[in-house]
Amino acid sequence: MISIRLPLKHYRFFSVSGVIVIEVVYTASYHNIQAILVAVMIGLSASVYYSGSKALTEKEGENMAYAIINNYIPVSLYPLKATYPMTPEYITIHNTANDATALNEIAYMTRNLVATSYHVAIDDKHVVLAIPFDRSGWHAGDGNGSGNRKSIGIEICYSKSGGERYKNAEANAIEYVAHLLKQYDWGIDRVKWHRDWSGKECPHRIIDEGRTTAVRNAIAKRLEELKAPKPIPPKEDVRMFNPSSATLKVAFEQYLTDAIKEGLISDKWLTDFKSGKLSLDDALALKVIIDQRNK
Repeated sequence: MISIRLPLKHYRFFSVSGVIVIEVVYTASYHNIQAILVAVMIGLSASVYYSGSKALTEKEGENMAYAIINNYIPVSLYPLKATYPMTPEYITIHNTANDATALNEIAYMTRNLVATSYHVAIDDKHVVLAIPFDRSGWHAGDGNGSGNRKSIGIEICYSKSGGERYKNAEANAIEYVAHLLKQYDWGIDRVKWHRDWSGKECPHRIIDEGRTTAVRNAIAKRLEELKAPKPIPPKEDVRMFNPSSATLKVAFEQYLTDAIKEGLISDKWLTDFKSGKLSLDDALALKVIIDQRNK
């Protein structure tokens, strides 16, 4: 019913138009992972502090401003509102021309007996899915043309009065459409306005405010950001194990030699130590392993 992203903090339950909504409140910041390893080795007391972070994946951790709700129409309404199987080729953007929430938009579409239908409604908090993307809708005004038969219809809410709620709903729509384009491996050319199919002045607010180019560019920019390779975090410096005196070096070499003779570790570790390729991390870990296997 929702899109969940980690790490989860808590759930919030509420009801809108008879629909039970589970909203997840989460953080998309990086995890801090830390551990301390202390070992005693051949008279050398050493401690190593590990600190690092694991970036959330795009799917898990993108800081979305909306929750995704699946509130699909019943299959019994398919003959009227989702008449044909569909392989989508486009995304068509609309404005609702009223001030209802996304959940109320879908609730109204579901309960009326008019064929008019669309796939998604988006407001300042929710993306509500009503028709699967493999079924057509009746939203583009072009009969059995490509608008209705080959495009995903998306309604942006609160367009009648505009204001902050509409601005946030439109921002959510830009984000969601960019993700759909990435999902389908499409370019910005797949994004259409309702006007492109039937000539209707829709999305009316975007058109009336002269922002069709700006909104299209915002979607294209976000798409490019989503497609860009994720930066690879720099590798942490590796401290090599380098005993501070010849005596310690000889003692540690003998320590590894004895462990190899007893079959506790591979001779690879002695080779690495002699060639200066044994890290401090590995040296400490070897001490733990040898002690455990010596019991």
